[in-house]
Amino acid sequence: MGDPVKALRLSEEALKHFSRGRSSVEVTEYLDRLATWMGEVNTQNHDGVTLTPAIVRFLASAEDLESGIRELERLRQETREGRFDADNELQRELEYKRFASEAGRQPNWPQGEAEQRIAFDRLTVLASTNNHQACELPEQEVIEARRAAFEAKGLLDFLREFRSHTDRPITVLGNERFGRLFVVEPLEPFLRGHFDVLYERVPSHGSMRLTVPHYLDRFQRNGFAPEFMKYLSTHMPHVVLVDVCSPRATENYTKIARGIRDLVNWFMVFNHIRAQGDRSRYVSDSSLPSHQVAELEKWWEFEVVARRISQWIEPGPTYGISHWAPDLRKEVLMGELVIPSKP
Repeated sequence: MGDPVKALRLSEEALKHFSRGRSSVEVTEYLDRLATWMGEVNTQNHDGVTLTPAIVRFLASAEDLESGIRELERLRQETREGRFDADNELQRELEYKRFASEAGRQPNWPQGEAEQRIAFDRLTVLASTNNHQACELPEQEVIEARRAAFEAKGLLDFLREFRSHTDRPITVLGNERFGRLFVVEPLEPFLRGHFDVLYERVPSHGSMRLTVPHYLDRFQRNGFAPEFMKYLSTHMPHVVLVDVCSPRATENYTKIARGIRDLVNWFMVFNHIRAQGDRSRYVSDSSLPSHQVAELEKWWEFEVVARRISQWIEPGPTYGISHWAPDLRKEVLMGELVIPSKP
């Protein structure tokens, strides 16, 4: 890991708070863990955390960092589930990143950090005009909402059935943004205690057939973080990749988002390292044509990612790829590639 002080962009005042009562080694370990958490919650959209002075003071005064992080995560979840309390200072401060991100997009909002802070502190709670106004969706939107619910419920049924047949941990990965927003996040209350939930960002736009996603740095995510790669190598959990794509071109195929296709490419890199280059150990379970895997191994991104992540992955068993959808067709369309579906 690089310099956590630089990665966290800590002020001298914040560093003093975190250093108080700790040795230099303890401070480094503390900041490394804090940087890891910040890397997990901060994506390229505005759903993240800024270490404001109030949050710094709270974390520094917490019994330990883990308990402080748990409380911040609890408050973030409260906000997501519609229980935002404007009188709770920490809950307000956890929304500062969202405000600053939106301010950067608005031409007439303050752009300087000091001005944004002043504007944020002046925000007031809008008065409710009608707490009992019914939400009525047009007929087509009702159809779409029911379809989204049907697909999410289908995934939940699949996961529960899957869970009943294995003792291994299962990680459900919702891809930012649609896999998270429309499928995994609404299911979180039903997944807790039975599945690990993870959100990562592998965008489909700009994706090509041989794209291999890789983690750029802690504040610009594309693919898995090093910590999760180590977890995969050590524990080999089942991983369920979840995303949503447009309904176009689905008359004859089950369509899979290109971001998921890119993650399949990443797992081929993982398998390559685990199998120490012996493609025969995993190609038949890859769901990809053998010539596609052979071509992928010659692509420059494959080689770059393999070199970068090999430090976190040990030789061992490899992953197989299978497909699921509410209505799985005989063939799957992964980007430009049509392949037989593999339940």
